[in-house]
Order: sequence, then structure tokens, then C-alpha cells
Amino acid sequence: MCNVLYDTKNSENLGGVFLKKIMFFIYSLRMGGSEKACVKMANALSERYDVTICTVFGSAGLENEVSDKVHLIHKFPRFIRGFAKVVYRLKPQKAYCFLVKGNYDIEIAVGDGLESFVISGSPQLNKFSWIHINLGLNGTKRSEVSLRKFDSFKKIICVSESNRNAFIKEMGFEQKVEVAYTPCDLKLIQEKANEFSIDYNRVTLVSVGRLEAVKGYDRLIEAIKRIDKADFDVVIIGDGTQKAVLSNQIIKDGLYDRIKLLGEKKNPYPYIKAADALVCSSIEESFGFTLIEAMTLKTPIISTRCGGVEEIIQDETQGILCDNSIDGIKNGIEQFLGNRHQIDVDEAYSQAKSFDAHNCINRFIKIIDG
Repeated sequence: MCNVLYDTKNSENLGGVFLKKIMFFIYSLRMGGSEKACVKMANALSERYDVTICTVFGSAGLENEVSDKVHLIHKFPRFIRGFAKVVYRLKPQKAYCFLVKGNYDIEIAVGDGLESFVISGSPQLNKFSWIHINLGLNGTKRSEVSLRKFDSFKKIICVSESNRNAFIKEMGFEQKVEVAYTPCDLKLIQEKANEFSIDYNRVTLVSVGRLEAVKGYDRLIEAIKRIDKADFDVVIIGDGTQKAVLSNQIIKDGLYDRIKLLGEKKNPYPYIKAADALVCSSIEESFGFTLIEAMTLKTPIISTRCGGVEEIIQDETQGILCDNSIDGIKNGIEQFLGNRHQIDVDEAYSQAKSFDAHNCINRFIKIIDG
């Protein structure tokens, strides 16, 4: 007999009208890119479907962003260390029965790891794996187990062409891999950016992301160290496993008065809006949602060529794309500081509009619901 989950929101009264039931399964709703995408998509689809977000763990940063129209279900209220290892010892069918088991018409695993492992055990034919990371470098590696897992899905949804190519290179399944860009609510971003004001004392570059190795913050710090000019600051917003390492690097390099780790912010948009530029130092990005947010707020962008961002910035007037290296980041920042008006923020904003929610959501619906 499968477990009964607890629901943190009241079920919606559908007034006798049948709505197709869609369930997003995700590890938690921490402040990450795939988690943001999950909440945004679930909220948008709740206008025409009966939508549920099912998480393993609750009490994370984005729960307050979930619409009242979306059912939010947790298996456990708090994180349990080592839990994922226990789940992976189960067969997918057992893991599904233990963590999900519901009466849904469409099921979507938000992630290539545990999420897809669990949903692969579902008897539901209309199940999809929504991939937000480029496999091979950081995500699931090719194996008999992973091939069986992804073979069970009706479609694999990737967030960019770069993301799709990386998946096919690692796993294959070319005929079932589709692309749907992450929806971006431009109006909401602009509204949240005006909730409060940030006043930087001098020229300030901001970077927003998880403090993990793939984001390349160690490279950003080293690049700043190599720049002779000291008349600008860098603000990094986010949290993660590399926080202590990066903090120590900043202190060791004597950059504590120029580089600030602000930690996680529920609303980073005022910080992005007030900055002179946003820097992306990532080694790899499957998409680059933060770049669209910056373009929406007309904040210039300096980014490494790291995959998905090259589908966002398609012209040199929209932002600076630099080599994916320490020297590349250094040169990109110096190029911007030498001519801060070279980026046409209005042109960049027009490009951001192509990723507005309406088009992206309709594409997603076409994939999951024909």
C-alpha cells in the first residue's frame, strides 16, 4: 500500500468542470533555476489544468511563490541527510509508490537525477523528464540504468538547443528530445525590482547563482584579482556548497573590500536593476535564466560562452560574450569598464521579450498535451 502525502493547500473547487491533472515532481523548492522554472510553469498551467507540485522535502525558499491555484504536496517537511541514497536502493516502481503515487493524467520529473528515477517507475504513459542541466559534465552519466530510466519517458524536455544537444550526445533518444525555453514573466520581474531600492557606492557588478563549482565563481574572483583597476565592486548573490571556499579565496587574495558574498536573496531583482552590469562566469549553463532577468531590467551583461547563453545573447549589441576562461572573464569585464555604453540595453530588452511566458508556455503545453 502506498503512502498518503499531506497537502499544504486546499484543493480547488472545480465547479463540476473536469480539468486534466498535471503533477510536477521535484526534490525541493530551493532557490535554484530548475525550481524557479517549475514554480513559474506550474503557476501558468494552473489557469487551464489542475496542477500539483509534489516535493520530497518542504520548507524551502520558493514555496511562497506558488499560486493558490496549485496544490503543493510534500513527503517530508524537512530535509533528511542521506535520503537520496536510500531511494536509489529501491526499484523505480517502489520509489514511485513511496514518494508519489497519485491519480494524475500527466507527470513531469523536474530534473535528470532522483526526480526522473522516481517518475520512471510510474505506470503512467504520459510522463516526461524535464532536463535543466547539460548531461555529461555535471548531470547523469550514460549507463544501462540511466538509459532504461530515460527510455521510459514519452518525451524528454530540454530548456535550450544547447541543452538538447548535450543530452543527445550523452544519452541518445534524439527522436523524443524536445526544446521548450523556460518561461520568463517580464512584467513580474519589473514589478519585483521596484519593491525596494539599492544604492551602490560606486560602479558595481552583480552575479546571481548557486555557489557551486559549475558557476565558476573561483574564476571570477581570480579574474578580479588580475584587473589593475580597483575602482569597482562585485556583489555575488546566492548560497551553496562552495561558500566557505570562495570566502576564504576572497580573504586570501585581499579582495574582501571589493567582492561581497551577500548570500541568498528571495528578491534579487533590485540588486540586479541597480548594478552597472551582471556577470555570468559559468563553466556551463543549459539556459541562463538570470541573463534574461537582467536584460528585462536593462542591466548590461558580461557572460562566458557557456552553452545556453549564446541562444539568449545573439548579437554583440545585446551583451558581451567572452571566452570561457579566467582571462576571458577578465577581458570581458575590462572591455565593459572601458566602454560602459557599448551594450544597447533597449535592444537587449527586445531580445528578452522573445522568451516571454506566453510563447514558452504554449510550446511546453504542445509537448506534454499534444
